[in-house]
Amino acid sequence: MRTAEREVEIDLGVQASAEHGTIDWRMTFPDGSVATAFSRLVQVDRDRCVFSFVLTPPPVPLEQLEGALEAQSRTLRRN
Repeated sequence: MRTAEREVEIDLGVQASAEHGTIDWRMTFPDGSVATAFSRLVQVDRDRCVFSFVLTPPPVPLEQLEGALEAQSRTLRRN
């Protein structure tokens, strides 16, 4: 996993279910701490669906997260 500050190798576990429309990620860091992310695909009708994605806060001190959302927002605006 790479951030603007550093890069760290993580163990990534993925559980996916086509039947339920889910993909869940479990990220285990070298110190044993864990972060998770969850996505869902929900059918609205025959031609439409809703995709949701939730990333729980990573297991790092809050001060390391400051500015991360703004940086991600800038990246998304460029793409």
